[in-house]
Amino acid sequence: VGAAAATFPVFHDLDELMSAPQAQHKQPWFVKDVDKPTIDIDWSQVVRSDKKINGHDGIPYLAPSGGWHATGDRIASYPGGDANRKPAEDYIKSKFPDWKGDTLRDQALRQTVWTVKRTPTPFVCSKLTYSPEEYGLPKYEGTPEENYVMIRNLLRFWGGGKIGVIKLDQDTRKVFNANSSNKDIVFEDVDEAYETTTKTVVPNKNEYLITALFTAQTVLGRRWPSLQSNAAVMGVYSFLSWAEGNLQEFLHGIGYEANVVDNITNSEPCGLVAGVGENVRMGYTVVSPETGAMARCMLRVITDLPLATTKPVDAGLNRFCNTCKICAEACPYNAIVLDDAPSWDNTAIPGSPPGFNGWRLKAMSCAHCGSACQAVCPFNAPRETWIHSLVAPTVTIT
Repeated sequence: VGAAAATFPVFHDLDELMSAPQAQHKQPWFVKDVDKPTIDIDWSQVVRSDKKINGHDGIPYLAPSGGWHATGDRIASYPGGDANRKPAEDYIKSKFPDWKGDTLRDQALRQTVWTVKRTPTPFVCSKLTYSPEEYGLPKYEGTPEENYVMIRNLLRFWGGGKIGVIKLDQDTRKVFNANSSNKDIVFEDVDEAYETTTKTVVPNKNEYLITALFTAQTVLGRRWPSLQSNAAVMGVYSFLSWAEGNLQEFLHGIGYEANVVDNITNSEPCGLVAGVGENVRMGYTVVSPETGAMARCMLRVITDLPLATTKPVDAGLNRFCNTCKICAEACPYNAIVLDDAPSWDNTAIPGSPPGFNGWRLKAMSCAHCGSACQAVCPFNAPRETWIHSLVAPTVTIT
């Protein structure tokens, strides 16, 4: 045990952790920092999402139908009735002919991994940690660069993947919805965020938006649409909620305001501007050059802690999608377009937002599945395989 312990670094405090070589993030050499995302964005045409009309990712609100159907000791793989369930079952049987359906244990696993997410992290900090004032101490102060490294290492410690930071301005505040949960979302010159029965108030001073990708368990995650895969893919949302709550309370503990905003912002534009990934054919999925399409969800927390910002990245992923149509061909619900190039046009697909020249998704159809495309993305392949180590840098420079 002693010999094994000697091989692991020992950190006595956060300063040592922040300065350690292991704490420094290095992108693959073929990933370039750029001044703007690899898709064109016309911020003058971007509008804040109206969630009174559209639900998650622009999906118009629909009445619920169907449910989980038991057959013996096995459970059908998808809710929503036979018409919606059959394409998903046919898809997995084409990949695994001997598959007989999901079992009660699979369903129990799926429900278990959602337990933390069922109690979402509040927008306004619960203040479960003591503030510096309660200790009789001044708040922590570091340079924006030091603060960024500190936050990045904390999120890595809590399971986060690639991490980015945006400084909000007149344009990037449009990533916030206009309303959510029947409340208007407004920005005000206040010291702390608050909510009433009619509005959610975001402090103007909380101008730094932290993003971090959280990756699904990749082996089971590729077995969509089984419930085992659903547990692997959706379970990461519980890890996300845990990390968001931790970050919010940590920032309060060192003297800063923090608000969890993943329920009132749109993830993809946050990820593109912060540089955690690129827009790809799958539409609303940000694909990372490090983890591929298996990054299932994205942390979004705003704070008044000064932070160094990050730039968008170009890893060639968006361009690669012009000719690669594997995800579209795999989609059981034809939710992904087979076009040869991205588009400015948002009129052909209900709920598709305006203002960018990118790949768009038929979100209403995607709601019936949600992960078959992510499971087959070529960029999911481990970097240890020589062919993908060759292809990944090639698509960036060609």
